[in-house]
Amino acid sequence: LAELYRLDEDEQDLAQETQRLREQIEAALGQPIDDPDQYQTPQEMLAAGRSLDEATARIFTQAPGLYGTGVDEVIEESQWEDTAQLADLYQQRNGYTAGGTRNGAPAPEALRSMLAKVDHVFQAIDSVEYGLTDMTHYYGHSGAIKLAADRERGAPVSLTYAETFTGEVRISASDDLLRLEARAKLLNPKWYEGMLAHGHSGAAEIGNRFTHLVGWGTLGSVEQWVFDDAAKTYLLDETMRRRLEAANPQAVRNAVGRLLEANGRGMWKADAATLEQLQGMYAEIEDRLEGVGVAA
Repeated sequence: LAELYRLDEDEQDLAQETQRLREQIEAALGQPIDDPDQYQTPQEMLAAGRSLDEATARIFTQAPGLYGTGVDEVIEESQWEDTAQLADLYQQRNGYTAGGTRNGAPAPEALRSMLAKVDHVFQAIDSVEYGLTDMTHYYGHSGAIKLAADRERGAPVSLTYAETFTGEVRISASDDLLRLEARAKLLNPKWYEGMLAHGHSGAAEIGNRFTHLVGWGTLGSVEQWVFDDAAKTYLLDETMRRRLEAANPQAVRNAVGRLLEANGRGMWKADAATLEQLQGMYAEIEDRLEGVGVAA
């Protein structure tokens, strides 16, 4: 099974030892132990002018001293133009190799070659406290790998997650989990009433979910009904919007702004009337936060 690893800092020591043992086995056999049809073999990469370390690299991470793919950060700051830019960023930030004597040596072309052969991206979820829509981590890491692999292959690759926090391991496609979490959390009255009970911080958490919707929207993983129902639940319902504004007006600004961004980027196709309402809301909340029209 061909594998492309993305590492967090606390996983690197174990992964490097695993890679060292793997290379020793390959050296003893005189050939790679993976299926050669899955990706370029070391011999092919050597023939293409790559060094031995590049040709046998299978573990990729950030440069020493850096952490994170950077993809979630630019999404959060809305500083990206298209998914090709996000794929480029992932490859630029994560084209450094680990294992053996590599110690973070750059190998961007080796990573590009590996991504071109990826047909499935997988990540384990090991905590019941955090799902795909609870943080930026999942779309910023395994989601970013999918974006880069999609681009290098020229076709979509699948993305699945294993929930490993119970005695039974459950494997689900990312789209299925996102639908489930939308119903169980974002659009569930028990969830959002629980958030609102925490005042400012709970409203901030609701507002953050709209950023995460845009993050997953970069992968085309958010269905139209999720955007529609989120808008209706939190913003087009005036009573709910006023409750959110009273608790945390910045959260409302973020929610409205992210929906407008999603529409502008083609993730969500809102009707003209809804867009007009959202644009009016954004102007109003911006004025309030900036103190425009407020008497001295």
